[in-house]
Amino acid sequence: MARRVLPILLVALLFVAAVALRESGPQAQVQPKSSSACGPEVGTWARELGLERTRQLTLCLLNEERARYGLGPLRGEGRLELAAQRYADEMVDRRFFEHVDPGGLDPQDRILMAGYPATNAWTGENLAWGTGPEGSPVEIVDNWMHSPGHKANILRGAFTEIGIGVAFDVPERLDDDADPGATYVTTFGGPSQ
Repeated sequence: MARRVLPILLVALLFVAAVALRESGPQAQVQPKSSSACGPEVGTWARELGLERTRQLTLCLLNEERARYGLGPLRGEGRLELAAQRYADEMVDRRFFEHVDPGGLDPQDRILMAGYPATNAWTGENLAWGTGPEGSPVEIVDNWMHSPGHKANILRGAFTEIGIGVAFDVPERLDDDADPGATYVTTFGGPSQ
C-alpha cells in the first residue's frame, strides 16, 4: 500500500509546486546563473524593470562578460540606442524577427539612418526575445553568450559603443495566457580601424 501512496503524493506535490510557480505572477525573478555585481534585479522580468533599468542592467551584464575576457567596457551611445529601439519596436509591431527587415534594410542601414557614421565604423547587432523570466536581462545575456555569433559581437574588441533597445512584447503572436515578454536589440559601434 505504501508503494502506491508515495508516487501519488509525489505527483501531487509536483503539481502544487508547478501551480505555485505559475501563479507567482509578473514579479517573478529567476536566479542569476552566476553571481553578478549588477545586483539581484538582473533576473526580474523586463516589463517590471522598465525601459531604462532594463537597459542599465543589460549593459552592466554585457560589460561584466567583456571584463572576464580582458576587454574594456562598452559605453552607451544615443544614435545606436535610437537605431536599436526603433528596430525592437518595428519587429514587435510588424511581427517578424530577422536581422534584415521586410523592406530589405540591414543593421548597417538602420544604424546609418539613425545618424551613426556606419560607413566608416565597425558595427554589429544582436537580437533576442523571451517571455516571462526568459525575457529578463540575465537570461538574454546568458543566451547570447552561449551563441557563437552573438558572443563574438559582445567580445569584439573593435566595439566600444552600444545602443540597447527593448520593446515590451514579442515578435510572435502568443496565446492569451502567455507571460509578458520582451524583445531586445543591441547595436554595436566603434571607430574605423
